[in-house]
Amino acid sequence: MFDTFAATNPHVQEGTLRRLAVASPTRAANAPDLPTMAESGVPVDAYSWSAIFAPAGTPKPIVEQLRKIFSDAIGDPALRPKLFEIGFLPAQGGPDQLRAHVQSEIRKWKTAAEGAGLTAQ
Repeated sequence: MFDTFAATNPHVQEGTLRRLAVASPTRAANAPDLPTMAESGVPVDAYSWSAIFAPAGTPKPIVEQLRKIFSDAIGDPALRPKLFEIGFLPAQGGPDQLRAHVQSEIRKWKTAAEGAGLTAQ
């Protein structure tokens, strides 16, 4: 089964579920002893991520204000360890980094879908 750290953490902590590997290209900072699937012989690069988006055309000052609010929140010394504990690895960046990441993900998954013979309907 593939699932997020946040969703599986309660079960792992209870001992009812055991993680075998992570599907990201590198080991998870919050589980450094857990191998990647590639290290286990299965080259996979598939991991979940979340981001905050604003509607197209949102004025740059508002985008920057929102970016600062969220950046301050995930950088808060009281919140950051709690996010890490439940499996979130907060990363900070701006619209340009997010745009590049989204475009990279679109290319990756489009290639995977085409390679599997899938088409949008």
